[in-house]
Amino acid sequence: MNRFKKAAAIGVTAFAVFASTPAMATDMWSATDETDAWSYGTNEQVAVRDRSADGDEAYAEYYYGVDAFRREVRNTTGGGTVKYGPSLTNSVNKLRACDEEDFVPDACAGWSYR
Repeated sequence: MNRFKKAAAIGVTAFAVFASTPAMATDMWSATDETDAWSYGTNEQVAVRDRSADGDEAYAEYYYGVDAFRREVRNTTGGGTVKYGPSLTNSVNKLRACDEEDFVPDACAGWSYR
């Protein structure tokens, strides 16, 4: 039993170190049928891609740092294009992709968390 406890302690410690590395905690991605949104690397910038040519905007909603205000990056340039938001001073901690819809509520994916 003593060997089992020691092996378990080593495994838990290794997982904690591995899970706390920046590469494990930084990539975020969210998608709907027509929009992709992501924040890679240090999570200090958001991007949104419009995958449809329907004439409606694609956008990403996000929160960063300890900020309590929802922010957006809107892609108004059309299908197949990517729009990058501003470089931020803090990490993005919540992100989701949305499709603007006419005459009905916008279609948004679930939130992706850091």
